[in-house]
Amino acid sequence: MDITINKNEILYKRNEDLIRLTPCGKNAIRFESFPTGEYFEENFTLMPMEAESEIIEEENSVEIKVGNLSAVLERRGKITFYKNGLPILEEKPELAFDSGWRFYESNENGTFYSRVTFEPKENEHFTDLVTRQAVSLT
Repeated sequence: MDITINKNEILYKRNEDLIRLTPCGKNAIRFESFPTGEYFEENFTLMPMEAESEIIEEENSVEIKVGNLSAVLERRGKITFYKNGLPILEEKPELAFDSGWRFYESNENGTFYSRVTFEPKENEHFTDLVTRQAVSLT
């Protein structure tokens, strides 16, 4: 596993699983997952917004802060989102014994189906957290 910190992004790679965390507006953090291990520069946001962020590296994690929202990426791959310092959304493991956080399945047409499971905290409500992204290998 490997964590890379760039100016305004965190990249996490474990085997072929690549995760990118970037700011995408005031109090907003984009979580992107790339099952092929390579990311591409495509902004799918209808109204892109720049935002300042702060990245803090600890021994066992890396944190990105954007306004009152932050995301902590543990070195083992788990992500937890915080609002005003309180946890609001925690990634759940997909495999037995917490050995994996995301599930990818290759489709016959060269795209992928992916599943990332988050557990919201009590009294938090989220909508439109799931997006479908086709990654062509051709």
